[in-house]
Amino acid sequence: TVLDALTGKVLWNRTQVTSQVTVPSSSSATSVFVSRNGRIECVTIRTGTTVWTQPNPSPCMLPTLSSAKSLADVLITCSEVTSQFGVPAIVAMNTASGSTLWAVDLVGQFPLEAPLVFVSKATVLFVNSTAQAVNAIDAESGTALWSWSFENAVLAFPFPSFVATVAPKDKQGKLRHLVIVSFPQLVGVLHVALDERRGSLAWNTSVSVQLTSPVVSSAGKMYAGYWEAASSSSNVGRKGVSVPAPSTGVVCLSGSDGMVDWKFKTQDTVSNAVAVSTTDGLVFAGCNDYHMYAIATTTA
Repeated sequence: TVLDALTGKVLWNRTQVTSQVTVPSSSSATSVFVSRNGRIECVTIRTGTTVWTQPNPSPCMLPTLSSAKSLADVLITCSEVTSQFGVPAIVAMNTASGSTLWAVDLVGQFPLEAPLVFVSKATVLFVNSTAQAVNAIDAESGTALWSWSFENAVLAFPFPSFVATVAPKDKQGKLRHLVIVSFPQLVGVLHVALDERRGSLAWNTSVSVQLTSPVVSSAGKMYAGYWEAASSSSNVGRKGVSVPAPSTGVVCLSGSDGMVDWKFKTQDTVSNAVAVSTTDGLVFAGCNDYHMYAIATTTA
């Protein structure tokens, strides 16, 4: 269902459809992209008219828009069934026509395993499970940019849980475009920051919070749901036995060093990605306690 943002009037809807919708962030966008029944459709926002449709068998990620340098937005998708072994492939599509711009088979990926893929404005990042590496592809051309191996790293768990990008300012006020790879640990999480275009190590930091949702970045900060074990017992259970009281909520991490800027506690876990409004300076989080929270980005 599509509603008019000003009046709330229903513009159009499609019944009996279970699908995922990718909406461009630009206010001037005229189309949305619907992934359903093994196909991707480009649909006009105002009328719901189908502009084009293309096969998308066994999708293993929500189609995502990436802004290439010399092209209009590129639609990035990932499908599992692309060979007799079920090796996933990342595919870039022209948003105007639906034609394929490039495709990269994820050779070395475990068959039928949903790959960890992240799409930024100019780069497509994915984790190769067997090679134990983070790989970067140029979103415009599909050419490989770099590969960073974590095979020999000392990690409690050998695979990252989240990949994201962030652009903090350096001491000279220039933006640093970084890739953040989050590895869960026995206590907390290890963040590794890599240069987005070169793959070189910028910094790594361990913090005590576990991330419970994908990371969303804005204005050089990173936001996610978190879970943290209690440092001391604050509840007392049966027979006077102390019971640790973990905390949950939304955490803000610095893009400059990965350290915690602030934490906002909720009554239950935040498991879905938060939304950040730069206009209002608010972070919106849907929580498993059946509440929606609006949190100021300046929360201390």
